[in-house]
Amino acid sequence: MDNLLHMKRATHSNRHGNIFAVILLILLVQTDLLSARPLAQDETRIVSVAWSPDGTKLALSGGPSVCDNADLSLYDVRIIDPATNQMQVNISGNRCYVTSLAWSPDGSKLIGATIGGVRIWSALSGQLVLDKIRGQGFVSAGWLPDGNSVLVTDVGGGILNYNANTGQLILGFNVLGSVIDLNPAGSQVVSGEFGDQVIRIADIATGQLESSLIGHTAGISTVDWNSDGSKIASGSNDGNVRVWNASSGAQLLSLSAHTGYVTSVAWNPDNRLLATTGVDGKLRIWDTATEEVICQISTEGFIYDSAWNPDGTALAYGGASSTVGLVLPFSNADSEPSGQTANNADFGICATPTTTRPLASDGEVLPLIPSPSELTSTLAPSPEATP
Repeated sequence: MDNLLHMKRATHSNRHGNIFAVILLILLVQTDLLSARPLAQDETRIVSVAWSPDGTKLALSGGPSVCDNADLSLYDVRIIDPATNQMQVNISGNRCYVTSLAWSPDGSKLIGATIGGVRIWSALSGQLVLDKIRGQGFVSAGWLPDGNSVLVTDVGGGILNYNANTGQLILGFNVLGSVIDLNPAGSQVVSGEFGDQVIRIADIATGQLESSLIGHTAGISTVDWNSDGSKIASGSNDGNVRVWNASSGAQLLSLSAHTGYVTSVAWNPDNRLLATTGVDGKLRIWDTATEEVICQISTEGFIYDSAWNPDGTALAYGGASSTVGLVLPFSNADSEPSGQTANNADFGICATPTTTRPLASDGEVLPLIPSPSELTSTLAPSPEATP
């Protein structure tokens, strides 16, 4: 998902997987998938957050769960400066919410997966540069290290590799997957499927299955590969999070992380801290060496996505009612995990950039970033793209 609605997809040999995914997409459009609760037409949420490679910008996407809202600006993708809360680029022209965002390796472009197609925009101007990748509905999208090709997941076609400059299909994978993430080398992709309990690792060059990770007892909602390529974290529909040895496939850790769906798992670049979010409205940061929660935040609605900045000092998250927040796991960014519990005030738990006082382990969140409608624009909105 790194999340449930997120990246991070040719024909499946498993036809049932395709059928389930198509049904899932219909639910995704018409209801709040995670609770099957009908959403009001104007209810909005932030479903994807993505940091630029240099850590100076944060891209946000979301909107109502129903497409073609009377106010199409609700589906705009926004690029903000998290240090000043100012919007730098506004990307308009979407007819439905973008489920997954990812920056190109050089930070010049942004890819977004949405129902009906995948779009690539200039991250500097917001101008649409590619709108030729079409399908039944896209869940995840991410860049390969060369910046010239992308992996996307289409509920009707599985994992697909496209040329990012021309939109031409390069390779279709013979591997099931809706949520995906690449290893740091860009040579393998890990995938999970909402209706399947098996995690699969495939070779990107050939599209062939290399290994499977077996242990979850419910469908896979999110996966994330850590920064040195040694471990994979996965979350499932039953609230459990597992950590795997990426080479041997051995399960290293099992956490009862959330009540209900896990919506995102995100490794800190230090490869020790792991952030998890869920439909229970909780954000937790785990020390995987001790299996303890060192930071917890509660919100009133779902949290859909989370992402660490490149140096691992801040964690952004997005949720219901256009909530966007920023969390510092330590009041001192140079602190190291010590295995102390979240009740130790000296540990700098859940400090936010708006206060120097560590918040309680389950305290009120002071959002750093206002809702999209409150953001101050520093640039003129980009020209509307053709839907």
